[in-house]
Amino acid sequence: MQATVQKLTGGVPLESRRARVVLALDGQAVESTWRRAAEALGASCASARILDEAVGISDPVGAAVVVATVDLARSVHEAARVAELATLHTVVALCAEPTHLPLWRAVAWDATAPSEEHPQLVLELALQQAADRAARRGMLADFELRRQSLTAEESQVFESVCDGRLNKQIASELGVSVRTIEQRRRRVFEKMAVDSAVPLAALTATVRTIAEQTRRRRRDDGAAGRSVPSPSFPHGLMRVTPTIGAALALGR
Repeated sequence: MQATVQKLTGGVPLESRRARVVLALDGQAVESTWRRAAEALGASCASARILDEAVGISDPVGAAVVVATVDLARSVHEAARVAELATLHTVVALCAEPTHLPLWRAVAWDATAPSEEHPQLVLELALQQAADRAARRGMLADFELRRQSLTAEESQVFESVCDGRLNKQIASELGVSVRTIEQRRRRVFEKMAVDSAVPLAALTATVRTIAEQTRRRRRDDGAAGRSVPSPSFPHGLMRVTPTIGAALALGR
């Protein structure tokens, strides 16, 4: 699946794609620390005075990492705002109250203290996640636009080709000549930007898998109310990969 995504995003590995970083932080020192981390990674950086302003600055289509100071004592509204931002972007919540970190980890990609000792490592992981999400959103959007450009007859051929049917089978089912199916098939390949049936079927399977995963995740989030931390991800960065957790423990 990753190879298909990379092919559709210009062959650029997701790990090397850089997203925009939006900082909505309290305190000049904290903002300077995270800005230096973003610049060290080659990411563009913008500042927002408040969390609501970050919504307007972040690109709803492209990849964005939002690093924000959060405080439940200030407003419960912030938790809802972070959850809303997290549906599109990778949100890192900075919370000074340790007992509140589990809540923020439930609604954001990660939550840590404002005095985080490894901001560059946190941002590096967040940027990878943001680029991955943006690439997949772009792939889904591009696929849907191409799919909608097909005529009704071409759509029939599209579905049949993806199901593995041969031209003779499709022609027999639709009551047209094999030559007609061949013509429609060529038009389908052109519109979907593929050169044969195999990549078309692979692309379609990948898009449908990503779409189903997204629907399932949204359904699960809605059922859970995003109110408690996931038992699979108990410790912020530890949920990304055990290797990163070990690196942090060693003071890397």
